[in-house]
Amino acid sequence: LYGRCCRCSRSSAKQKNMTENIVVRDMDAIGARQAAELEKLCFASPWELEEYEKARSRDDFSCLCAYLEDVFAGFLMAFHVLDECHLLDIATAEKFRRRGVGTALIDELVKRAKQREGRFVYLEVREHNPSARALYEKLGFVEVGKRKDYYKYPADDAVLYTLSVGEEKL
Repeated sequence: LYGRCCRCSRSSAKQKNMTENIVVRDMDAIGARQAAELEKLCFASPWELEEYEKARSRDDFSCLCAYLEDVFAGFLMAFHVLDECHLLDIATAEKFRRRGVGTALIDELVKRAKQREGRFVYLEVREHNPSARALYEKLGFVEVGKRKDYYKYPADDAVLYTLSVGEEKL
C-alpha cells in the first residue's frame, strides 16, 4: 500500500510553465471519491474510499488533489511523523500525465513538510517504474536502498528514496 506512483512523469521542457496552471489543494469529500476511482485504475491493490476519508480527517496526513483547468488531475497521500514525511501514494490521471501534475503535488508536499519542520521525505517505488523514478530523481530524491519482493501483483522490488527538505537540528 505504501510508496506507490502511478506512472507519474515529468518533462524537463517548460516545466515551470506547466505547473503554473495546476491548482493543488486539500482533498475534500469529492476529491476523495475521485482519488479512490483513479486508484482503482492505477493499482492492483487500491485503497478503499473509507481509507481516504480516515486519512483526510487526521492532522498527521497530507491528502492533496491536483486540478488542471478545474478538472481533477491527480492526488497524493503522505504521512507526517516527527521530522519525517512518508509519501504513501501518488497518481496522475492518464490524460494529464507529463504535464507537471506529479511535480506540483510533490512540491506542495515538500512545502507542507517544511512548515511542519520536517527534514526528510521518504518513499518507496517499484524498481520497474522508470517514469516515477525519473520524476523523483529530477526533484532531488536520492536512492538510499532497496526492499526485496516488497510489491505484489506483479511482484517487484521497492527502491527507497529520500529527499532532504530541512536543516538538521543539533
